[in-house]
Amino acid sequence: MATPLLMIENLSAGYSGLNVLAGLSLEVGAGEFIAVVGPNGHGKTTLLKTISGLLAASGGSITLAGLELTHRRADQIVAAGVVHVPQGDLLFPDMTVRENLLMGAYLPDAAAQAGVRLEEVFQLLPKLRERQGQIASTLSGGERRMTGIGRGLMSGGKVLMLDEPSLGLAPIVIDQIYELIDRLKASGRTIVLVEENAARIFDRADRVYLLDNGHFVWSGSGSELMQRPEVLQTYLGG
Repeated sequence: MATPLLMIENLSAGYSGLNVLAGLSLEVGAGEFIAVVGPNGHGKTTLLKTISGLLAASGGSITLAGLELTHRRADQIVAAGVVHVPQGDLLFPDMTVRENLLMGAYLPDAAAQAGVRLEEVFQLLPKLRERQGQIASTLSGGERRMTGIGRGLMSGGKVLMLDEPSLGLAPIVIDQIYELIDRLKASGRTIVLVEENAARIFDRADRVYLLDNGHFVWSGSGSELMQRPEVLQTYLGG
């Protein structure tokens, strides 16, 4: 692989002085789709929060295109090009879909491109164009999730991080979410995706990392993971 776009080296982080992540290292090349899978409660969300600056690292380093991010504020990390779409909806419930989307373009560089990016989001997600005047609290679960992803896309960015985008959704809606992810991947976006349902990423991800108790215990392609039933059974229950 060429020089990584995102590089994480020996990263540790946690809560109340207790590390959840212990010495993680990960490299993501431009245009790659990397999936992090593993049981609930073993550090997947903590990893994304640490990369995006919502949680301070207790050790190690994070760099994006050579820029050190480890101790920067979350808004500085967004400005540098890291987009984090968190788990769940986390929309502004009393705002319209359009207003929620525009909140993703609050930084000056993104605001200057807000009109162009809004049209790009509407082309990717035509349902949001139809719903743009609707109050977010009245949307369906799938529409809320699409709005959250669209808001993340409004900030531009070099790396798109998605935390369990299928969580709590009906199977038909999950299919729609992953069709969107497929289109984003095909457009050349760099994606880091956290997912508990590993079956969704076997044929999609360039590389899969299995996270257990704060450590990467396995990495490889999705097809390689499918050929390791003992790994699937031990860490993913099937």
